Amino acid sequence: MNLLGGITLQGLLICTTAAASAAGGITLQSIIIAEEEANKYLATPRRKLEVGASENCPPGKWWEEEFFGDECHNCPTGQYQDQSAITRNCKHCPTGQYQQSNGQRQCNHCPSGQYQNQNVQTGCKACGTSTYQDENRKSNCKGCPVGYYAPDFYQIGCAECPQGSFNNVAVGVADCFQCLPGAYQDQLAQSSCKLCSQGKFQIWPQQATCTFCPTGYYNTEHGKAVLDSCKVCIAGQFSLEAATQCKLCPAGYYVSGSAEGSCMACLPGFHQSATGQFSGCVGCSQGMSQNNHGSPACINCVPGMFQSATSQSTW
Repeated sequence: MNLLGGITLQGLLICTTAAASAAGGITLQSIIIAEEEANKYLATPRRKLEVGASENCPPGKWWEEEFFGDECHNCPTGQYQDQSAITRNCKHCPTGQYQQSNGQRQCNHCPSGQYQNQNVQTGCKACGTSTYQDENRKSNCKGCPVGYYAPDFYQIGCAECPQGSFNNVAVGVADCFQCLPGAYQDQLAQSSCKLCSQGKFQIWPQQATCTFCPTGYYNTEHGKAVLDSCKVCIAGQFSLEAATQCKLCPAGYYVSGSAEGSCMACLPGFHQSATGQFSGCVGCSQGMSQNNHGSPACINCVPGMFQSATSQSTW
């Protein structure tokens, strides 16, 4: 046998007789049989793939010249061959693609929600939390924009930040940030929270609205987080819900207590000419009367009529 020049009859005889010796010894018959088999092998045409020959390796395989004849081998995982030709290697699956099987003619595309940033890979990687991928065959994932988040792996899109929360980070987050006490957010997919306006407050985080200061109270500041930020209206004043200031009781009305949401009207026969009063109403003087509720003044008796009593509603 000549390793450089090919297979000779002598080399085949040596191999065959050596095998016969190992099996039980060399005999004249075994030498004759060995010579006959060697002649048969040398007389049989061997498969030889040549460049330009009509016989090529099919797609999914690569060509190798071997001692006893050329062979086509399957492309390994992570590689492919899309041509029917004589080639000594396979092509690498590029980024964004993969191949988990041998002998393939193409690579698979990484699906949405996954990516692959390396060549010659057998699978794809999951987009992690705070990222997503809405396209196939990609080498990276995208960060969620402001106002959105991605809480899980394999996301093909981002979710809107719910009411009471926000996201102002452009590279992506796994969860949105809570609005702090004193602030709120009543819309979806927002990048910031809003401060509670005057007349309102919020003691809890992650809220979509603020709480009104109750009647009889007011607040002149933004972004307040405690009920004590609502200040009480004193006697002679009142306020409705979410007030930014207290109002004076108008003429004809009064209120004697604090933290009131309304004033009391003077009864018929009484009046109050001043505003912001808390001590009550004043009775009509002699010769005067008034028959309405909440009157700022009494009226004189008409000619021909008189009124000797006070606090009267008629003449």
